[in-house]
Formats: sequence, C-alpha cells, structure tokens
Amino acid sequence: MDILNLTLVGWLFAVGSGLALGLGIWVILGLHSSGEGARKHLAERVLDDSLLFGIWILGMAGASGCCWKSHGAAGCWSCFAGR
Repeated sequence: MDILNLTLVGWLFAVGSGLALGLGIWVILGLHSSGEGARKHLAERVLDDSLLFGIWILGMAGASGCCWKSHGAAGCWSCFAGR
C-alpha cells in the first residue's frame, strides 16, 4: 500500500482547486457589485486575476490527470464532464 494514495491526492487537489476558483469568482462578483472604486480596482488587476484563474484551472487539469492515471479513463471525472 502506498503512503499517499494517488486517487486521494488527485481528488483533494481537484476539490481544493474548485474551491479556490469558486471563492475567486465569488470575490470578483462581490467587488464588481460593491461600487465604482472596487470596479476600478478590478480593472487595474485584471491580468493578475486572469493568471490566478489560469493557475487554478491548470491545477484542476493536473488533478484530472492523477485521477486518470490511477483509475484509467473510466475513473476520470473530466471525461464524464465532457460528455
């Protein structure tokens, strides 16, 4: 038995990445609806936020790869999402 189960690591990373993406979306939507000053701040930091979203999306892709490697194509959650 492995010390770290690849399936567990993949699912934890996928859940963590999904939570980070959801929190980021929630914060951006909250700032967008809070006023003109916050919208100006969001407009100034659009590149930073886009890069962070890209990093977390790559994290979800990596987690999908862990799930794929440990269970084959039938256990990969992104295969089910693409159907």
